[in-house]
Amino acid sequence: MLAESRIFWAGQGVAEERYSAQILSSPEAVMALSNRAQHLLQGRESTCDPLFFLASIETPVWIPRVVSVEEAGHIVGILYAKERKYKGVPLGIYFADGSLGSMMVADEDRRERILETAIRKLWKRPGRRSLRVLMPPDSCEDVAFRKSFASDAGKTVDVRYSAVENHCVLDLPQEYECFLNSLGKQSRRNFRYYRRKSEGAGWKYVERMSPIEFREVALRLLAKDVIGADRSGLTRALNMLSCTSRPIMIGLKGEDGEWVSILGGWYEYDRAVVFCQMNNEKDYPDSSLSIVLRGYLIESLIQSGVAKLLFWAGIGPPLLRHCHFLPTTGASFDSRRIHWRLVRGLLPRINWLLSPRLKYLSSWIVD
Repeated sequence: MLAESRIFWAGQGVAEERYSAQILSSPEAVMALSNRAQHLLQGRESTCDPLFFLASIETPVWIPRVVSVEEAGHIVGILYAKERKYKGVPLGIYFADGSLGSMMVADEDRRERILETAIRKLWKRPGRRSLRVLMPPDSCEDVAFRKSFASDAGKTVDVRYSAVENHCVLDLPQEYECFLNSLGKQSRRNFRYYRRKSEGAGWKYVERMSPIEFREVALRLLAKDVIGADRSGLTRALNMLSCTSRPIMIGLKGEDGEWVSILGGWYEYDRAVVFCQMNNEKDYPDSSLSIVLRGYLIESLIQSGVAKLLFWAGIGPPLLRHCHFLPTTGASFDSRRIHWRLVRGLLPRINWLLSPRLKYLSSWIVD
């Protein structure tokens, strides 16, 4: 049964709007939103679609907790959230990522009010212990969360806000040569030198790979012990790429037809997003495959007039020093119930006894 929420707005006296909210936890129910909410999703980026959200979830550790908000039987808003679990047991720790603008789907003129309804529904769910959120500072989401917990802060809820460094952005100039000249001397040399080296070896830049070919190459590269790659993460990446309407699937291919590097992402708004890259550094350790393929991508994006390149979850040197982190506020809302406060107080004291997996889980509870 749908739970009804009433919200009163400052400056409007007793005026109110009524919405009903429902939490969807099964993949089938979330997928059904793609059809039921077409009027909301039409014209938006594919990253706002329920199918993309489901693809982004690592099912061994997360449970969907998507809030559907309705008015008079029509869906007017969707809040994408998920709950942490451990060995199949829900932990009551919810997470919602609004840093890229796809956490909430609603018409702009009612976005804040609908979001408040969804937040209250999520926070009242039985077994809830905490809520973690990432969002742009001073955004509609930021305002809605602060308003929703303002009256309870310090009483029944512990509230903390902090600046977070997560996704980073490279602003692209109008010419590739300008990009190279903006780099430091050594970085500029590497971009040019390793491009010439790859061309001398007969490698070709492939600007468009088919989804089937990209998947097959990714699985072959995974078998070569690509640094930072595992089957679970790769499956997630491939699923997300398959749900985007404007995917980026590029690669470097040798004269013999062997793929040595691939990169996946998508276009959204005025930017391109790099989500994953796999390089055969085992067989080509001295070729700087990452630099070569990113150089080709950046040149291609500049020629296409793309203004920004976003690296999901950040990037390492040498490009990091030329990027800026997307402004992001991290908000934590924790129940002040005694058992949860005891758990959060105890974990830092015994952290040294925990396994790496439990330490990571502990960071979700304590932070």
